[in-house]
Amino acid sequence: MASTEIDTFWKRLESLSEFNGTASSYWPRFAELLAHAAEGRVVSILTRPLDDSGSWREQACFGVLENGRESFPREVVDKLAAAAESVGLAEGAAGTDGTQTVIGLRIQTGDEKTLGLAVILTEAVSPPAASGRRDRLRLLASRPAADLARRKEKAARQDLSKTTLALEVSSRLAVHRKFRSASMAWVNELASALKCSRTALAWLEGRHLRLVAVSQMEKFSKKTQMTRDLEAVMDEALAQDDEVVWPAAEESFVVAREHGQYAAHSGESFLLSVPLRIDNRSVAVVHFQRQETAFGPDEIALVRALADQASPWLDQLRRTTQWRGRFRSWGSSLVGVEHTGAKLLAVLGLALILGITLVPVRYRVDAPFILRSSHQALLPAPFDGYIASVEREVGDAIAEGDVLLTLDDSALRQQEAGLLADIERFRGEADQAESSGRFAERRIALARGNQAAAELETVRYRIEQSLVRSPISGEVVEGRHRERLGSAVETGELLYRIAQLDSVYAEIDIDERDVQEVGVDSIGKLAFTSRPDVTFDLVLTRIDPAGTAKANGNVFVARAELGQASEDWWRPGMTGLVKIDAGKRNLFWIAMHRLRDFLRLKVWWW
Repeated sequence: MASTEIDTFWKRLESLSEFNGTASSYWPRFAELLAHAAEGRVVSILTRPLDDSGSWREQACFGVLENGRESFPREVVDKLAAAAESVGLAEGAAGTDGTQTVIGLRIQTGDEKTLGLAVILTEAVSPPAASGRRDRLRLLASRPAADLARRKEKAARQDLSKTTLALEVSSRLAVHRKFRSASMAWVNELASALKCSRTALAWLEGRHLRLVAVSQMEKFSKKTQMTRDLEAVMDEALAQDDEVVWPAAEESFVVAREHGQYAAHSGESFLLSVPLRIDNRSVAVVHFQRQETAFGPDEIALVRALADQASPWLDQLRRTTQWRGRFRSWGSSLVGVEHTGAKLLAVLGLALILGITLVPVRYRVDAPFILRSSHQALLPAPFDGYIASVEREVGDAIAEGDVLLTLDDSALRQQEAGLLADIERFRGEADQAESSGRFAERRIALARGNQAAAELETVRYRIEQSLVRSPISGEVVEGRHRERLGSAVETGELLYRIAQLDSVYAEIDIDERDVQEVGVDSIGKLAFTSRPDVTFDLVLTRIDPAGTAKANGNVFVARAELGQASEDWWRPGMTGLVKIDAGKRNLFWIAMHRLRDFLRLKVWWW
């Protein structure tokens, strides 16, 4: 490339780096730059999805192919793409005379899911010139990704700047609680941010706008020519419900006659009026004017965002601080025909509130319960030993005196035999001492024999206790020992729990916050966790006088008798929920009495 061509190349590269348009406008410029770098006749920019789910799509083309072709053949594109996949650039001869070269250049699009390929048709050159051409093309391969990243970074900085400005303006507006001061602060902030000589705000009253704030003017007369001119300019934007910019763009359909006349006699070169909307209805207009620069699309978008952000707060302040607006709003909302549905809902809501606070309903105290047996027996281990056999398990029906479990008595049997031998030996010693006249030794032998007899009675009692028998008839509800055969037990260890299932009651844990609402003889219903679809009547027969601390707080344990015979499927230990009748209360009391009691407990000192 000649020096002039190199200068032109770098200028085009710099121009492309500063390009801020869309992708559809970028690719033709990039194709032209590639054609200049490769001295090519035709350049086609193609893209396709990375997963090969689609065919190559042409984004831009520089130059025209011969033979009337609109694009490179598909097989040529696929062959170049495959060849350039690993090295980034592939070349091949084109035409029959070998004077042309077709180049496939893998380009970085900036999108990880999209492949890019530039197909370039150029003249065949010497190896040194071809090497330089390849270097220039490789230099440009990553250019689209770099330019896209730069445009995204620039857009992010602009968005951050706009967001920061919006937050600053909103924070300064939020400190004001009066409409007049808030409006004045808002127009001053906008005038400063957009470098305007004047910013004004007018609000809709009746059919026309009325000026309410002008930047850098604490007071102004509503009868001056300036006020009338500004109101006329802003009325023009309100009537069209659209932004009005002066000077107007040639392709704009917005009428800007009042803006043009105002600019002519005020000497301001650039004007902008933007409506403020509430519920998609224009209620105000903010107006800007300055001398140095025109209002661009980004500034107009920023003003629109600031207006949409500020309009609800300003409208709320106006309604609450302007007495005419306040009473007019109240009057129209009460006697007007508008918002009939809302008024009907308000009446229904009032009726609902009256019903909640005045109509009494049945109030019931909820509490958990567990089913207990009125007659049950606990069978502990009579002495330290080992389990020899197990006769009964959980769920077995038993009669009084049935053997449930046998403890190993072999050691006791050995001890019994030893004691019997001792008794016989002591008797022999006593008889021998009596025949010899040794009466003192006789008494000692008799005493030892009596002691051995007493120990024998104890051993035989333990042997009898090694057979663990049920003292009552019923059903085994606790005690699984078949897998414990041969294992040791300690004295007092619970072996079995026997219960009579025909006599059960409900043990209820009543929260201390509800115990005052119920009493003995209170009636209610219970439902089991396993059968919530069936309820049973109950009557409270006793409430413990002292509370019990449990995991969920203090409770008072109550006993309730069921109003029917036991069902076959009832088992001691079953749980569920009871609802105890506590009289009638209104729904408001039912919903709020917990909160009321909590607040009373916390603030009773005051």
